[in-house]
Amino acid sequence: MRSKYIIPLIFALGAVLFRNYLVRWISALLTAMILFAYSLEGWEPKLPNISFRTSMKDEIERLARIVKRANTSPISRKIILEHVRDIYNILGLEFREDEFRWEGDSIRDLERILTKVEEDINGRSKESTNGYRGS
Repeated sequence: MRSKYIIPLIFALGAVLFRNYLVRWISALLTAMILFAYSLEGWEPKLPNISFRTSMKDEIERLARIVKRANTSPISRKIILEHVRDIYNILGLEFREDEFRWEGDSIRDLERILTKVEEDINGRSKESTNGYRGS
């Protein structure tokens, strides 16, 4: 017999052997609670195995296909601009659509757009390092 079952066994014997009705019920409840706690000891919920690398790889491949199609597809360009808009929303900056126009060569336009995003991010980080005094 395992040593961890000695404690509930003592309470179970108390529930049977004690003469006082209240003490017997208290012993029975303590036995039930201890056994319930022991039953939960090894139980763990079964969660689906989500591989972070796989989901990131799929996302990168999807975005690479969108960038390749940006030469011919206006929908791909809109998807890219939506991602850029999301970046600006996360940063709390104003997104001005007129600064992010597609002029011809999609790779050069994408480089120009990403350079602008990088400048705005760097400008924001410089503002935050100048010192926040609070109110």
